[in-house]
Amino acid sequence: KDAAAQVNPIRKRIANAEGLMRKAQQALQQAKRDDAAEQMREAEKEIAEAKKQLEEILRQLREEEVERTLAMLEGRFRKMLQRQMKVKDSIEKLSKTAAEQRATDFEIQTGKLSTEQNSIATDASRALLLLREDGSSVAFPATVEEMHLDMLQIAARLSAAKVGEFTFELVNDVIGTLNYLVDALAQTQKDNEDKNSAGPPPGGGSAPNPGDRALVGKIAELKMLRGLQDRIHQRHQRYANTLDRIDDPAATADSPDLIAGLARLAEKQLKLTRIARDIVNERNK
Repeated sequence: KDAAAQVNPIRKRIANAEGLMRKAQQALQQAKRDDAAEQMREAEKEIAEAKKQLEEILRQLREEEVERTLAMLEGRFRKMLQRQMKVKDSIEKLSKTAAEQRATDFEIQTGKLSTEQNSIATDASRALLLLREDGSSVAFPATVEEMHLDMLQIAARLSAAKVGEFTFELVNDVIGTLNYLVDALAQTQKDNEDKNSAGPPPGGGSAPNPGDRALVGKIAELKMLRGLQDRIHQRHQRYANTLDRIDDPAATADSPDLIAGLARLAEKQLKLTRIARDIVNERNK
């Protein structure tokens, strides 16, 4: 009913424009050029007003879609955060089990944790699909994608019954990213509410195209980009600190975990460079 109430005035204006154009045609056939010109001008006004009203409807629909998507994503990430915290607590408890006591039961427990971690990763991939379908952001989906890959890496390590420091640090990174995403989404929704309550800016001006409303603004995009770089730097620092621990068997330059971690970090940095270039080139528009 609401949609019909909004569309009906547009239909009437289009119908009026069609009627005016028919009158203009009749006037031309009768060689009444001035009358025809007047009818055409009135038809143009009706069409312009119908276009304006339609764009306003589309703008409202896009705003409603953005708000629904933001709220849905925030809810999903909050649930993922809660589940990820439980996984972290379980890993912490299992890591205290002495090596000689890690028998079949230990592997069963890490296997269950791996299954749970894969389930969380599946939720992240669904959120990522939603962001890619929206297509208005570059850094946001990139952040979720990197987090998703970290989740899969955690699941693989748990499947191999690895609950050491590398696994724990990956979990902490994922939790940090989830907290960051939840805060960013909550802040974006608050900013949108404040903007809507403030009304249109003084002085008028041309309205943006109906489809131009991005899920997150440029400032939020840049903050996410910086957040990605900060996490790369922090992980690099941790790897560097690992090499300083000469009493740790994993603290060697030929450690498989360290080599794999550094390779993954290099991939992250390369991808971040591409994301920054995309934002500069405004490919997210």
